[in-house]
Order: sequence, then structure tokens, then C-alpha cells
Amino acid sequence: MKRYFFIFVISVLVISDILSQETPNLIPYRKGKKWGFCDRNKNIIIPIVYDDASPFSEGLASVRKNNKYGFINSKGDTIIPFKYDYAYSFQDGLAKVLINSKFGFINKIGEEVVPAIYSKVLNFNEGLALVEYDSSWGYVSSKGYSDKLEIAKEGKFNYKEEMNPQLNKLVKNYDKIGNFFENYAWVIKKNKYGFIDKNGNETIPPIYDKAYFFSDGLASVKKGKKWGFIDKSNNIKIDFNYDFALPFSEGLASVKKKKYWGYIDETGKLVIPYRYEMAWRFSEGLAAVKISGRWGFINKNGDIIIEPKYQKVMPFNNGLAAVTIENEGKVMRNWFYIDKKGNEYYEE
Repeated sequence: MKRYFFIFVISVLVISDILSQETPNLIPYRKGKKWGFCDRNKNIIIPIVYDDASPFSEGLASVRKNNKYGFINSKGDTIIPFKYDYAYSFQDGLAKVLINSKFGFINKIGEEVVPAIYSKVLNFNEGLALVEYDSSWGYVSSKGYSDKLEIAKEGKFNYKEEMNPQLNKLVKNYDKIGNFFENYAWVIKKNKYGFIDKNGNETIPPIYDKAYFFSDGLASVKKGKKWGFIDKSNNIKIDFNYDFALPFSEGLASVKKKKYWGYIDETGKLVIPYRYEMAWRFSEGLAAVKISGRWGFINKNGDIIIEPKYQKVMPFNNGLAAVTIENEGKVMRNWFYIDKKGNEYYEE
């Protein structure tokens, strides 16, 4: 599977029931190098005829056939033709697509909402997506249909009034900019990180050596050699005690001290001990952790839900996670999907 690339326990039976409810009805199933879709019992529902397949999202799934991507519905009908070099899953009614080495966004009937003219794009978040055109970066609105966006000959962004021209003018004052999360985006100026709001106002000056996006009202930032957490008024909420810190997710943040990672809550209290070689953010109640060189998944109590045996993993999304595994001493290059009970949907 080609990719462009980065619960409290009541009883085992209750958790198992919750997790099974979260497993989707149609699951990408890989047989050798071909893909189709199966149900939770691994009965094939959509034939195994595709070269790649992503999970269904908002009623459609991105699949590849004859080196081109398109979208099918739950009956296997082609809804959007196979014409893209790559196609990502739908999110809030839009899907990022790659065609002729350029990115854009389409809607569910295949119309280009944002034209495929950008060399780089990030996903939409809070109605805005970060895009690059001719080495210039700016924001495009999810409501910004192609007739509302103009690109000047020199490669700078010229937005009509509804595209917030003030914001894109102001971000030119920074060396780099990030996507918006909780109405704030990080910016870099002279190798220092700060934050702006959606009006382009600099809400936190560029004083940090590194920063991640805001999540749960806090942002992890680095000052000197240590990481801590600030709020949106630049108050230090969790002291600079960590060698690394990822953003909060679902009330917990993954932090590193010396060689190992653990998890803290929003008060800075350590709730899952430092014992992992690497630890990702929580997603849908589970987090990927690395133990003895292999990846598995834990819950918010630190209980191992899926044993660490995978070489690579992606976070859970809509009840599924993409993983790779080592087989007979060789790392399998082909990805496959697992559900939250650890069921694997593939065969070689």
C-alpha cells in the first residue's frame, strides 16, 4: 500500500464489544499484491482487483487500478474516474488528489474545488489548507472554489476578498508557516517559532526553538534543550522538563525523558510510566508504542491491547490502522490493516 509521507478498562468483555462496534463494515483486504474489501468476518464483499485501497471515508474509498486512482462506493461502483496519480481519503467533503505532479482538492462528484496547481498541500483544517505555489506559501479556503482564486504571474498569492487577502499578505513576513489548529498556526521567523491567529495577528512572538500545534488548548514548545507546554496566552502550563514532547490528544501527551517515553495529563502528572522506546499520540482510545524494536498499541491505562510485533504502524482512524510486519526475517513492504482487536485483514 503506497503512502506519502509522519479507555478506561471496565472489563475485557465490555472493551471487546466497544472495539467491535468501532470496526467498519467494509475493510480493505490485501491478498498478495491485490486489494479488495471484506466484512468483519473476512468475507470478500468487493472483489480483489485493485492495486491499492484505502478505507472508506464519507461513503467513498480511494482505490488504484492500472496505475491510476479513483473512488468507488460501498457496492464497488466507480463514482469518480481513475485518473489521478494519487488520491487521499475524503475529509469534510473534500479529497486531496495528485495529478501531473500537482495537488488540488475535489468534491464527491469529482469537481475540482481547489485546482490542482500546487506543488505541496496540507489537509484542510478548520476551513483552511496550507498550499505552496512556485515556492510561495499561503492559505486557501475550503469554500474557495477555483473561480475565487487567482495566482499572479510572479507566483505570489492574489486572493479575492472572501479568501482573506490580509492573512496571506501577513504570513509573507515569516520564513515558514503551519496549518491552523484551534484557530492558531505556528510560524517561523529567524529560526524561532511563534503563533498567529486567522486574522494574521501575531498572538505569541517567535521566541521558541521549536513548536507544535495547539491541541486541547495547549502547545508543546521547546526552549533551549527542554520541552514544555504553553496555553494560548503564552502562559507556561507545564514546565520545561522534557527531552521531547508531542501535542496533547484525548487528554494525554507523549513525552520523553532520557531514553524512554511515557504519557502525562494536562496537569503534567505522569499517568503512564516512561517505558517505551517511542510513543505516539492517542487516536480513538489507542496509542502506538515501540517495545523491543516492535510496535503495538496501548490504551489510556497503559495496558497492551495489541501486542508489539509490527515493523511500522499508522494511527487508528475509523477503527483501522495500517501496519507492516516482519515475516521469516524479512520486512514485508506491503501494508495491511488491523482492527482494534488486532484482527489482521490480509493473506500472502
